[in-house]
Amino acid sequence: MKVLHILHHSLTPARYYNDESTKFAIEIAKRTKEFSLECWRPDTSVKKMLVSTDIYGIVHKVFPSIFLRHGLEAPIRLLQAIKTESPDVIVHVHGMHSIPSNMIILSAKGKKVVAHSHGALQYPLISLKHPLRLTATLMEQRILRRIDYYFAHSREELNYYSKFFKDRIKIVRAGINTELFNQKDKFESRKLVGLQDEDKIVLFVGGLIEARGVHHLIKAMEKMNATLVIIGSGKDEEKFRNLAKKLNVKAVFLGWKDNAELPNYYNSADVYVNPGVIGGLTSVVEAMACGTPTISTPLVPSLIDIPEAKEFIKVIPYGDVKMLRKAIEEILNSGIRVPKGLMEKYSWDEIVRIIIEVYRELTEGGK
Repeated sequence: MKVLHILHHSLTPARYYNDESTKFAIEIAKRTKEFSLECWRPDTSVKKMLVSTDIYGIVHKVFPSIFLRHGLEAPIRLLQAIKTESPDVIVHVHGMHSIPSNMIILSAKGKKVVAHSHGALQYPLISLKHPLRLTATLMEQRILRRIDYYFAHSREELNYYSKFFKDRIKIVRAGINTELFNQKDKFESRKLVGLQDEDKIVLFVGGLIEARGVHHLIKAMEKMNATLVIIGSGKDEEKFRNLAKKLNVKAVFLGWKDNAELPNYYNSADVYVNPGVIGGLTSVVEAMACGTPTISTPLVPSLIDIPEAKEFIKVIPYGDVKMLRKAIEEILNSGIRVPKGLMEKYSWDEIVRIIIEVYRELTEGGK
């Protein structure tokens, strides 16, 4: 059985093999050869289709794409390719509630479709009570009728969409490699990555864009006796560097790091901070699996289903610099660590097991 893992938008070069669709495909390929896996995505920077095969046997296809007005991406070549695929294929769409993802679902008419949400609960027009709410609701219902199985991102989303999918919906989030992300000695880890034993380390991992809240984190650390370690890159990196310099914050910008290097940074940190309004769940879980307490805006803590983990996550409103500073200082002064084994629920083994069961169900019986 062939399964297409499809991402609906272009990526920055640093994330070509680190996006949601590729992560899930790789973890499935590691555990079974039952399915023929391909990863498809559009890219506005290429002029012709690119095809490659990775070490796991996954075929990667990159399709030329264009931006229309208002920044809307139109993956026309990708949509055309979906229509030519066999009716037996499973189309696993990563990312919901956007016009390109809707176009992909509609293009997969007659095929088995798995829709995989990685964030927002509903369409923006619905959630914001926009004047076009009725139109958006009708459009949503048309899209939902084309979906055979829905992977929700949160308990709230599961409850909302259960009325549409009944027993064809599960919570499936990105997992972590618990063999890689686990607790090690903090000071041994610091030696391996060149950080000082005596420093207080505050860590952030992610894209360097305003929505990730890094500017708030830098402001919160003004005149603080601690080192801010930032792993990632993005269009606002220079702005953040200048802000740290202006506020005399000791900030170390390291660019993107390979997954194999991240555990030593997580283990080295005294606190991990997720200050943004988007993303961050995977990094928070990875940090906690390595024993590091975290601070986060409300979205991520609401997604973590382990009650015992809540006491190791301080929740702060997005943009509240004073509260963020206070939370950082409290954790740095407390020296607390997350107990070993607390995040085992997020093991990829369990997550892939659920996905494979759904693929088999769709293969054997359809809707």
